[in-house]
Amino acid sequence: MKLDNNTNSVLNEIMASDNPAVFLLAPIGSQKSEFITELSNRYANTFWFNPITDDLSLYCHTFIDKILKQDPDLQLKLKQLLFCNSQYADTDVIILSLLDYIGKMKGDVLIVFERMEHMPRDFDYSDFVNIINHAPNNLKILFSSTEFLPFEWNKFEPRYPMFVDNTILQQVDKNDPSEALSGLNEEDIRFLCYISDLDAVDIDFLDTVYPGGAEILKLLSRRGEFVVTRDVKFFRMSPILREYFRPNRDSIISDDSRYNKSVKKLYGKHLFNTGHFFGSLTLFHEAQDLEGFNNSLKRILQDDLLLIKVTAYIKAHPGFDFDDDTTDYKYFQLYKEMSQCYLGNIDSKSIFKGNVLANYFENNDINAFMAAKLFEYYCLIKNGKGNTVKEDFIKLYNKYYSSNKGHLLALASMLPSITTYTNFTIQELEDFTSDINAEKGFWYIKVMEDLSKAYFQQGNYRKAIYVSKQIKDYLEYYVIPPYFIALHYFSGEVKEAVELVNEGLKRAIPIRKDAHVLYTTKAMTEEYYGNNEEARKFFDLAYSKLEYSDPSYYFTITQRCLYKASHGEAQYAKDLANIYLQNSQSSSHGLVIDMLLAIAYASFKLGDRKRAYKAATDCIQNSTARSAAWLMGMGIVTNIMLTQGDLKDAPSLVRNLLKASYNYGMKMIVADYSEDIFAPIISFAKTKEIELDYITQIEEAIVEKQSMQKTSNMIKVIFFGNINTLIDGQEIKWKTRKSKDLFVQYILAGSNGIDRNVIINMLWKGYLYESAINNLKTTNNIIRNTLNEYGVSFKLDYVNSKYILSINKINTDYHEMQLLMQKYNAEQLLQKKVSIMNKILQIRKAEFATDLNYENIKVERNTIKQWLTINLLRLVRALAKQEDFIESKKFLTILSSIDAATDYTAMIDEINLHINIV
Repeated sequence: MKLDNNTNSVLNEIMASDNPAVFLLAPIGSQKSEFITELSNRYANTFWFNPITDDLSLYCHTFIDKILKQDPDLQLKLKQLLFCNSQYADTDVIILSLLDYIGKMKGDVLIVFERMEHMPRDFDYSDFVNIINHAPNNLKILFSSTEFLPFEWNKFEPRYPMFVDNTILQQVDKNDPSEALSGLNEEDIRFLCYISDLDAVDIDFLDTVYPGGAEILKLLSRRGEFVVTRDVKFFRMSPILREYFRPNRDSIISDDSRYNKSVKKLYGKHLFNTGHFFGSLTLFHEAQDLEGFNNSLKRILQDDLLLIKVTAYIKAHPGFDFDDDTTDYKYFQLYKEMSQCYLGNIDSKSIFKGNVLANYFENNDINAFMAAKLFEYYCLIKNGKGNTVKEDFIKLYNKYYSSNKGHLLALASMLPSITTYTNFTIQELEDFTSDINAEKGFWYIKVMEDLSKAYFQQGNYRKAIYVSKQIKDYLEYYVIPPYFIALHYFSGEVKEAVELVNEGLKRAIPIRKDAHVLYTTKAMTEEYYGNNEEARKFFDLAYSKLEYSDPSYYFTITQRCLYKASHGEAQYAKDLANIYLQNSQSSSHGLVIDMLLAIAYASFKLGDRKRAYKAATDCIQNSTARSAAWLMGMGIVTNIMLTQGDLKDAPSLVRNLLKASYNYGMKMIVADYSEDIFAPIISFAKTKEIELDYITQIEEAIVEKQSMQKTSNMIKVIFFGNINTLIDGQEIKWKTRKSKDLFVQYILAGSNGIDRNVIINMLWKGYLYESAINNLKTTNNIIRNTLNEYGVSFKLDYVNSKYILSINKINTDYHEMQLLMQKYNAEQLLQKKVSIMNKILQIRKAEFATDLNYENIKVERNTIKQWLTINLLRLVRALAKQEDFIESKKFLTILSSIDAATDYTAMIDEINLHINIV
């Protein structure tokens, strides 16, 4: 191509630009191919993709085959991953692995996507957007099309791709190929006319059709306008040349017996004979060659690496059909039935057809037999007959295990879950994956994933983690399921959990499933290091990111409920858990045991031992494995039994509980709840010398956790009476009254924060706005300096026009009273209500914040007074009804002092009368 100055400058601009993507949008005849060829000549490496010659409906397979041609090991690993169809390690992992490989290549790399107007109009380009946005520095990507491509262009913000259109490229003066065909004889023209029916052609095929045919295509390619090749292997006629031949094609070739056969059928046979079976499938269908199609599928089923692709291929090409009677072509029948299955068109007849096909193949093709069984099993599963699948598989197992163990494993690995639908044991899967040749099997990653899930479902977190680490070591970009990262924390591998969470959150392409679990685990580790406000923030963030379709939906809800219950919001946690318990009971993927645990723990923290015991018992009874929920449920039940003096079964309960915690990797669960659930259990174990070695490990974990807590002085705020702020019993000296008042308001607001304008209206009403803002800044700085001076760990943030003060270690009588009020409301037993009310009244030695007169303080003061008035009156009546008149009078006396505006004389006289009678 002879370049003008303008075109040359565009090519230079493309190469110099740091933008990885270029879109070439121009019509046929604008010398696009020549422009792209010239650009390619300037790059050390070029990978060509074209929807006419490459199956871009299976783009991941196509990318792997072409880009990783020189790295068969990585090629196999990524194909294994595609076969695995992992929920988390999806196409993103393929893309990142390929981009990493390209980034390590010597020299610059160009990837060209030509003729993209031939892509389906509804094609999803989201993965292509990721390729562009995460391209390494040495990669340039060019898309060429006659039509504007439907990318989600906002995803490129703020760096949009470069565009080149026909205003830059030179338009070809003529669209008549006759000049390019000059010098060719009639037979040459007849040959070109014959092969013009093909989208693209292999050079090795040409000479088998017409001696010298390859040289003719090379000649036309050198002439540069109407025949294009990218690798001197496959040649493609331009649409102009094909259109030139089309009107007279049949008449031109009809007189030559060499061209009586369909060129597509002939080329299909060439692809078949050279091992390109997926290409021959497509061509044999276009040529309506049923026998060729049947034979191609048969050969695909014999090759493990092709098997990896066949399911995806059938899903992408479900509409193949033939005009002839297909009854005797069983491989096509299998293809057709499987495609209908993937389209969702299945019923009881489908199951019968699968069984008929399996019976046909059983004695003549073991691979096809297993494929037919797979189809039959899919249909059964879709019809809700999973148990039938397992029953039938057991029959196959008994019949073929000794002679065809590998085929059985291949069939099992293609099912959604090996351990659910087959009788392969965990030990057998361990044996398969530890074999010296295991990594060569197309099923390797799938079996490893199923093995790790089986251990997880068994509650053996230690081994689940170990297997997932093995997969990660095998394939660098593999995504460990987020809930497995939480298992690292449970087992005590806190640093590993932190690293994996940070890696997950920093992924170039964010995790699409269960992202909330990363934030939940992040919250757990923040709490471990004493960053309670950060922990609260990440628990709430995780909750906000829940998607109902996420596999670990209930994990985040449960952990958040447990956190809330352990940090003074037990009633909230209980109410939330009750809602999700109902939801989980009606959900196909609901984990009832998790929500039962959350209710049990919230009730335990509220002091409702009866409800806690019942919910924990239900949790244990509904557990199918020794999971985290089972362990904590057992802990609550055992705790209540020990505290009630029920020691008959205590030694065995404690021993089983501790053994499960150790064997299955749940040490941190015991350590995290060592101050409430497991405190009496640990004490009992030490007294009775049960599992002392493990108790030592737990105590070491507790000490280590305590050492990780941020060193911060505890600040105590007394709200009842005059406000007092204390550090180690000594009153904090505030520089100004308003700094103390604002500090108190921040404490009351908690994580909700206070709007800046509300603060200004509260403290500097009537001031000029600029002056008020300056006063606010000064006061906030006083608060910061004061807390720093007294060694208080805190954060004062300004978020969405609100100031939020977070303190690492704080105790207030107000929040303590709020918890007791919640506990009182939940309690049913009168004597326990009396005990709780006494604690409340010990805190309320005077009215709330008597030295403050802000409107919100007045409202809270009145709210507390109303609550006390109503509940004391009810308590007085309940005690009198039980004829406990002395206690009744005591509380009535307190009530009359709190609610001085009401005359309780008659009630006091009535109670005194009863006391005198008694």
